[in-house]
Amino acid sequence: MNKDNTPLISIIIPIYNAAPKAKLCIDAIKAQTYKNLKVLLVDDGSTDGTGDICRLAEKKDSRFSYIRIDHAGVSAARNAGIDAVSGKYALFLDCDDAFATKHSIEDMVNVIDRNVDFDILVGNYIQKRNDKIPETIVHGFDMDEDTDSYQFRFEAFFVKGHASRIWGKLYRIDFLREHNIRFINLDFGEDMLFNFYCYANRPKYLFVNDKFYIYHKSSDGILSIYRPDMDRTWLNIAMHFERYIRSLGDHPEDL
Repeated sequence: MNKDNTPLISIIIPIYNAAPKAKLCIDAIKAQTYKNLKVLLVDDGSTDGTGDICRLAEKKDSRFSYIRIDHAGVSAARNAGIDAVSGKYALFLDCDDAFATKHSIEDMVNVIDRNVDFDILVGNYIQKRNDKIPETIVHGFDMDEDTDSYQFRFEAFFVKGHASRIWGKLYRIDFLREHNIRFINLDFGEDMLFNFYCYANRPKYLFVNDKFYIYHKSSDGILSIYRPDMDRTWLNIAMHFERYIRSLGDHPEDL
C-alpha cells in the first residue's frame, strides 16, 4: 500500500473545446471508489467554457488541478501533464472516453499492491463504436511474456495493438522521466510513437486481464477513413523513431 498520503496515480486529461464532455469526465472520476488521486486537467487553450468547468472542479475538489497552455495540440497537453505528475504512476484519459467500472482505479491499485515491479501496466479494454455492441479487446499476453521477441513486437504493436496505445495503461513516471520520453506533435499516431520510445528503453511490462478502460471509437475518426497525407505521417513516425533509437546507441535492426 502507499505509505504516505501522496496520490499513487495521477490522471492526465488533455482537453480542448470540450465543455460538455469535460463535465461528464470529471463527474465519472468523482464517482470512482478509489479516492486518493491526482487529476491533471490540461486545457489546450480552449475558447469555449472548458476552462470554467475545469477551474470550478479545482476549486471544489483539491484532487483536481487545472493547467492551461497555449493551444499546441494533444501531445503538448500530455507533456505538460507528465511534467506536473507528483505520484508514482501516470494514467492517460481522453475526456470522451471512460473507465470500465466505478472500481477501475481501485482495481489498478490492487494490481499495484501485488506487483510493484513494473514500468508499464497493460490491461484489456472495452471498445465502443457509436451504437454498436461494446467489444472487449483482449491483449492475450501472459505475465511472463518474452517481450524481447520479434513475435511479441509484431503482435503487441501491429496485430493486437495493445502496446501501441496509451489507453488502459499505467506508466511509471520515473521511467518516463529517466528516459525523457515525450509525445511528439503529429497529425495522428503520437501514442504509437510514444510507446515505441518506451519499448526502445526495454520497460518491464505487466499484463493483466482486468478491463480498466472504455475507448469510444468514432466511425469518422482519423484512422477510420483514408487521408491523402497518411503515408507522409507514417513515414514521419518511422523517421522520428529511427532517430530516437540511434540516439540511444542502438541500431534499427536490433529492435
